[in-house]
Amino acid sequence: IASSSLKPYTQDEFILGFARTLQSGNDFFNNWTVGVKATYRKLRTAIDDTCDSRPMYQAAQANGVAGAWQDEWSVPENMPGCWIFNPGSALSLTTPLDDTSNTYQVTIPGNRLGPKAKRQYEGVVLSAEKATDHYYVSASYTWSRSFGNTEGLVKSSNGQADTGTTADFDFPEVMIGANGYLPNDRRHAIKLYGGFKLTPEWSFGVNLLGQSGAPISCYGGGGGGTTFDTWFGYSGQFHYCNGQISPEGRSGRTPWLWTFSPNVQYKPAWAKGLYFQLTALNLFNNDTPTFVWERAEGINTSGKVQTTYYNYKLPKYFNTPRYVRLQVEYDFNL
Repeated sequence: IASSSLKPYTQDEFILGFARTLQSGNDFFNNWTVGVKATYRKLRTAIDDTCDSRPMYQAAQANGVAGAWQDEWSVPENMPGCWIFNPGSALSLTTPLDDTSNTYQVTIPGNRLGPKAKRQYEGVVLSAEKATDHYYVSASYTWSRSFGNTEGLVKSSNGQADTGTTADFDFPEVMIGANGYLPNDRRHAIKLYGGFKLTPEWSFGVNLLGQSGAPISCYGGGGGGTTFDTWFGYSGQFHYCNGQISPEGRSGRTPWLWTFSPNVQYKPAWAKGLYFQLTALNLFNNDTPTFVWERAEGINTSGKVQTTYYNYKLPKYFNTPRYVRLQVEYDFNL
């Protein structure tokens, strides 16, 4: 069930840039186009679900139907277990509160369901490019920062791809320590692309990408009254490790990632419009981990902290291995 006051997913974005073509008596420095671009994004309204039944239990008490509940953590069979809303805003809906078909108008203030969804991106790109009859070069450096308490409609850390229904915001306690550096916070990125024409038929190029590491979090905790006195499950989903709050993205970073991909191009003079390109992607087969396991501990059925089988900080995904791609194109307009 979705809140009757549900608003669409929105964010603000501001972009400011400047570019200029340099003129110089030196052939190398002449006709370079240099630029700078700043980008700022801020999340205004997010959509996710809450599964916190405690406010619903209180509503049932207020309406005199709490007798249908076993406890405040277990909803009656006639009720849904989770509700779609805008985190930080009120949840308003018409819903059963017991095991009958009777419905009630319920409004729960947003601050009782957890914090407001927050995400902010800041980035600055410095770029330079030049094109001549014989070569082309494009280079850029990006500094950026992405932080907040929600990645978006999906969640990378536990692989949730069910849009708008992640573990985030399910309970206020799950969001304690959630504010920090987000999974796409790669602080530095270097890109270089270039091509050189050897003859009218033959040319070669190169593509270089370098990115600093992604932030690593440490997740743990669980229900049974062991983490923040909560009694719902969610083993290993809290921002809680080694007996203390562990803020998002503050447990290290993955290594720098470098990928070097050269290519050779051939446009035969004897077949106008025909084009061949052979590319070796990730030529040096850099197998740097791009993502690691972030769950360090959980709570087992006996209510004890368990650290085995979680593979904390071991690689989960790697850079795409080396492969070769052959492209053949024909332009019928030539």
